[in-house]
Amino acid sequence: MYNRHHFSVTIRHGYDFFLDIFEGLLKILILILFTACNGSHLKAQNLSPKSAENPDFSTSNHLNSAEGLLPKIQPVISSLQNDTFKKNEHALQSAVLYHSLPLILQIPKKQVTQNLSVNWTAFMLTSGALAGIYTGLFKYGETHRWDANKVPLHFKSDFNTLGIDKIGHFYAAKTHASIVSNLYRFSGLGDKSAAILGSGVALSIQSLIEIKDGTISGGGFDTFDELANILGAGWFFARENSAFLQRFNIRWFYYPSENREILPDDTSIIGDYNGHTYWLGMHVWDLLPEKLQPYWPKFIVPSAGVSLNDWSTDPNQNGELSYHLSLNLNFKHIIPQKSGFARAMTEFLNGFYIPAPALEVYPNPGVKLIFFGQK
Repeated sequence: MYNRHHFSVTIRHGYDFFLDIFEGLLKILILILFTACNGSHLKAQNLSPKSAENPDFSTSNHLNSAEGLLPKIQPVISSLQNDTFKKNEHALQSAVLYHSLPLILQIPKKQVTQNLSVNWTAFMLTSGALAGIYTGLFKYGETHRWDANKVPLHFKSDFNTLGIDKIGHFYAAKTHASIVSNLYRFSGLGDKSAAILGSGVALSIQSLIEIKDGTISGGGFDTFDELANILGAGWFFARENSAFLQRFNIRWFYYPSENREILPDDTSIIGDYNGHTYWLGMHVWDLLPEKLQPYWPKFIVPSAGVSLNDWSTDPNQNGELSYHLSLNLNFKHIIPQKSGFARAMTEFLNGFYIPAPALEVYPNPGVKLIFFGQK
C-alpha cells in the first residue's frame, strides 16, 4: 500500500544526503578562491557600520578568535583516541581544516533562516522540470553537438581566444547556478540550501558537457574550461555567503562583431567571441567620504571590461584584447526589493552590461559615447 509519509521521509533523507555532499565539495572548491582575496577581505571588515550595503549580512555570530576553535575540534580529537581511528591522521587534519576554515579566511557568513516549511510538491516539480529540460538539451546535443564519431575520453587544453571563452565558461556557470538557486528558493528552500543546490547542479551539468565533448573526435575534455566552470560555480556560492564579495558583480554584453562575416556561416552567438565583452563592477558608494556620498547615486557602479578583437578560426589570427572603463547600473537600488521575484529579477538584470559611455584604456585610448563592444 502506498505510504505517502514514508515517501516524503525518504525524499527528505535523500535530499539531505546529497546536500551534505554538495556542501562539502563546494567548501573545498572555494578554499583557493577565498585565500586569494583574504588580505583585501580583512581590510574590508574594518569598515564602519554604514559600509554594510546589505543588512542581511553580519559577522556577529562568526568565529572571531582561536578560542572558539578548540570546542569544535575537541569531540573529533577524542573520537580519534580509540584503536580504530588512532592512526587516521588525515581525518584529524580534515576536521581541523573544516572547523578552522571560517577562522582562517574570516568569511562573514550570510545570516539566513532556513525555511522549515519547504513546499515539497513545488520542490519535486522544480526538480522534475529541471531534469526534463536537461534531458531534452542533452538529447538535442546528441544529434547536433555530439553527433561525431565516438572515441575514448580524451583531454585537451585550448586557449586560442586569449581566455575570453574561459571567462564565458565562468560566467555561464555562475549564471546557471543563480537561476537554479532562485528556482529552488521559490519552492520555499532556505537561501543556503538553494545556493548549495544551485552551485552543485550547475557544476554537474557543465562538467557533464565537458565529458561529452571529450568522447567525440575533434573534441576533447578541456581542462581550462572545466577549471572555469568550477570557479564560476564556486564564485556564486562564495558570493552568496560573503558580504565582501557581494560588493563585486560580473556582467556580460554581446553585440554582433564586425568580424563575424569572416567566421563560418553556422557560427552561433556563443562562438562569435569578438562580440563578447565581460565587465567587473564594484559597488563604491559606501567607501566614499560622507561629504561625497550625496553626489554619487547608489545605483551607479564603476566597471572595468575586456573584449576580444580581430579573432578568427585561423590559427594564425589570435586577435588582441582591449580594456575599457565605464559606468553601469545596480538594479538593486532601482527595483524595489519587496518580493522574491523582484530580487530574482534584479539578480538577473545585474548580470548584463547596459550600453553606456566608455573609456578605452588599451590598445587605442579614447572615449566612446556608447560602447557596443567593438575596438
